[in-house]
Amino acid sequence: MRRLFPCFLLMGCGLVQGASPSPGSSLEGTCWQLTGAVLGGHLAKLHLPAPTLSFRGTLASGQTGCNTFSSTVWSAGQRLTLGPVRVTRRACTDALRQAQEGWYLNTLRRVTHVDINGEQLILHSGPEDRLIFRARETNLSVTNLQGDWSVTRLRVAGRALPIAAPATLTFSGGQTASGTQEPHPALNFTGATGCNRIFGTVQASGRLVTFSTVGTTRMTCDPARNAQEAALVEVLNHPLTLTPIANGWRLKGQGGELELRRATQATDWSGDPRPGRLNGAAFVPTGETKTLKVRSQTLTGPDR
Repeated sequence: MRRLFPCFLLMGCGLVQGASPSPGSSLEGTCWQLTGAVLGGHLAKLHLPAPTLSFRGTLASGQTGCNTFSSTVWSAGQRLTLGPVRVTRRACTDALRQAQEGWYLNTLRRVTHVDINGEQLILHSGPEDRLIFRARETNLSVTNLQGDWSVTRLRVAGRALPIAAPATLTFSGGQTASGTQEPHPALNFTGATGCNRIFGTVQASGRLVTFSTVGTTRMTCDPARNAQEAALVEVLNHPLTLTPIANGWRLKGQGGELELRRATQATDWSGDPRPGRLNGAAFVPTGETKTLKVRSQTLTGPDR
């Protein structure tokens, strides 16, 4: 099972938003760890910690095993080249690691094209030299899910559903009473389906997340929002694999898939089934009333 996580979780790695070197494959969201190198037709010996490489837009960055580095990157199809490489100046006390840093960076500077085969990335530098990477595996930290997220895409039965009303998920918790994180802690979650409120717990292990005790309030909504809610609950009722995307996550399982991106504070929304609206701002009916003054007009509406 692939466990590819945003490389900003790892020192010297970053999230990519660049072009895909080959159909059906992408550098996005993957931290590549060097597992082999062929230099002058001979296999080079690697020394730990292994160098890493990741991409973010037109930037490449990583670890040499001693220092961090960054560079600009250009790609088109399978062609890929790096610009001038900038390196920190931490002294390597280990001569073997220092030598490894030298040939690693020199080979990167001469890269001409790239191949991706599943979890393997190969950078070619001239007719004989190449760097061989594998996607680095990491455990998902609960801090990556904590906070507020907006559902920006929902797909069930192979069909994308239009987002009829804003849907959100908020994750919290993940710590023991002593404040230390458990190996696979459960998070609490709440959210809005676009019709009702939703709540429960979620367990994260590797890149697999499992929602449980999913409950909702029981308000009646229009057909479009009812369909959106049913689809969202169906997706969450199955174990989901987590894959990084630009500024968020894709969760995919037997029930369908959804995409989450960090929620932003917006004033023009209609996320509850029967919101009141004043000058583009939404508020939720609560049964209580108060007088609101807007543009010198006195209106009676529900309390926010």
